Amino acid sequence: MLVPDVLAATRSYEEWVSACTPVTRAGRADRRRLMAKDPFAFFRGSYFRWLQQWEKEAGPLADALPVLGVGDAHVENFGTWRDAEGRLAWGVNDLDEADVLPWTEDLVRLLASVLLAVRTSRLAIAPAPAATAVLAGYAGTLDAGGEPVLLSGGSHDLRLDRAAPDGHRFWRSTAALPPATDVPPGVAGALRAALPEGTRDVRLVARTVGMGSRDHLRVVALGAWNGGPVAREAKALAPPATRWLRGDRPDVDAAGAGGADLAGRIRHAPDPTLRFARGWVLRRLAPGCRRIELADLPAARKEKRLLRAMGREIANVHLASAATAELRADLEARPEGWLLDAARGMVHAVRADFAAFAAGRRS
Repeated sequence: MLVPDVLAATRSYEEWVSACTPVTRAGRADRRRLMAKDPFAFFRGSYFRWLQQWEKEAGPLADALPVLGVGDAHVENFGTWRDAEGRLAWGVNDLDEADVLPWTEDLVRLLASVLLAVRTSRLAIAPAPAATAVLAGYAGTLDAGGEPVLLSGGSHDLRLDRAAPDGHRFWRSTAALPPATDVPPGVAGALRAALPEGTRDVRLVARTVGMGSRDHLRVVALGAWNGGPVAREAKALAPPATRWLRGDRPDVDAAGAGGADLAGRIRHAPDPTLRFARGWVLRRLAPGCRRIELADLPAARKEKRLLRAMGREIANVHLASAATAELRADLEARPEGWLLDAARGMVHAVRADFAAFAAGRRS
């Protein structure tokens, strides 16, 4: 398969996204700037390009059992939230790109992100042990039929509860966000309705974070309730990039459809505040309810333990749409070293794309 030029692919994808979801020009410019900094940042901001390269490189892995997958699986797409019992849970942070995919793709993308994070000094683990840890977590959770990761009251000491920011600093920085403008009335109403009853002094502010969706409009409703601040965030969604790859027309009704289908079925402790509306996703925003970047992690951490947990959570996702026996049989049929070999091949393609993207930005 002939893979088109990375700059042309980026323009095509951005035009497609703009046709179906609210985007910000400043956020898009910022995403492009960050993507040109290093291969890991490029990887995080270019899932659409990954899909093109996957079609070229996947070979027999593309024929694996189809599941409702994360799609944009990587080491910085995990976070924490409070479950219905107030326990601190951990798992996949966003399902923006969720769609039907071969189960192998999520694991290859996850391990590729590990290899790129190691190359850019964000993680410290050798490739072979990293692959072993991811597969061990995945296979063990298939055998268990699913295994939620709880950081409080559970058996998994990932030390990620220590990655939460200082509460005073978090709320100060949130309160300092600029006012949101041009907020669709339905979104403003949904945000206010999502806040606890009796919330006072509600105002809407704009937030720019993330990489792949850094240019998507985000609105935060911030108010006071029972003596302290509370917040809910709404993020504009686009349809998964798989739809762009196959040439579908932009369709707001497809935005978040896969994520909405998956959210309540993943074998983890769900976030009770997570809501999908037409083209938007709403959730609680708080110091302990957020995506965790590698820079947020404490210096004293166990890389293998963390990667096993990530493999475990990918299995929790896949078990929402596929049977354990089918996934186990397909996994056992794979040759030794398949995951590391595939991830290395994709990393090579990502690095070549990054070089072309960065050079094109400079020219």
